[in-house]
Amino acid sequence: MAFSIPPNIVFDDLDGESVAINTVTGTYYSLTPRGSLVMKQIYAGREAPSDGPATGGLAKEGLILSSVELTGQSAESADLFDKFTDIESLLMADPIHDVDEQGWPKIK
Repeated sequence: MAFSIPPNIVFDDLDGESVAINTVTGTYYSLTPRGSLVMKQIYAGREAPSDGPATGGLAKEGLILSSVELTGQSAESADLFDKFTDIESLLMADPIHDVDEQGWPKIK
């Protein structure tokens, strides 16, 4: 089964902490070790991860895409990631264009 990471998802592992950001919504995800393992396998282009419930949970959130429809039980999001929506406006800000007359960012 072929999985991929959508173009609007930025994924990286920073010194053992894996994060994903949806660049369309500004939602930030801190991945658990289970979610991180699956994302790393997909990011590296390896064979389909063996953790079917985790792939279902990540696909349900839109963090990964599948070439086939996933059926069966999805892992609970708490087992895969912590989701943060409180910094969406900061992540979506355009620091070059969204500035006031003094040059400070103007968050919409």
